[in-house]
Amino acid sequence: MSKRRIMLRIFVQCCLLVFCILRHSDAGDSVQLQELSKRLSFLENSEIEHRNVNTELKTTIDQLQATVENWKTKANELESRLHHKDKRFVAAPEAPVAFHAVMDASVDHLGHNQNIVFETVLLNLGNAYHNAHGVFQAPQSGVYVFSGTIMSWIDPKPEIQAELVKNGQVLARIFGHGDSGRHDQGGVTVTTQLVTGDEVWIRELTPNDDAVYGGRFSSFTGFLLYDM
Repeated sequence: MSKRRIMLRIFVQCCLLVFCILRHSDAGDSVQLQELSKRLSFLENSEIEHRNVNTELKTTIDQLQATVENWKTKANELESRLHHKDKRFVAAPEAPVAFHAVMDASVDHLGHNQNIVFETVLLNLGNAYHNAHGVFQAPQSGVYVFSGTIMSWIDPKPEIQAELVKNGQVLARIFGHGDSGRHDQGGVTVTTQLVTGDEVWIRELTPNDDAVYGGRFSSFTGFLLYDM
């Protein structure tokens, strides 16, 4: 029952009470007057109970709304964390960086610390690998993965030692030693952090005046794992 209807009912009862008092003022009507007073008290108590119920309902609704807002905040925080976590493992989707180059032609007479050039470029997203010198130059800061493989020549130059370097500093070495007229292939994979402009390449270490077998058995590959 709505508050307006309760008030209207009380008003009607009061009018009836006044009407009965005016019409029956003698002592014989006192019983009826008491009955009307009881009804009036009942209606007043009913109104008080409805007010209390409305107050409790409002309190409950406020608590539920606060709980919903709290869960919304937690959901937004979780979504933000998941987005950040996913972003760490996406390597700049607007500008990916990856390359793969191979050596088609065998190279002879390599000197100590001479760059080994992988002249045939099969992939060069971001144009960061320069096949004229065999050097990769980081276009943006991040964590990168590089892999290099070298196939040795046969007699009289069966052995090759090479280095994968960053700005001239050795990250890892590659070794191959052919025997009994057979080639040998060595390889290495590294993960390293670069800043924009850092350079990575593979160079010959020893012996001097060495040779590397081509035929796409020797290769150089790299990609951006995630930016920073």
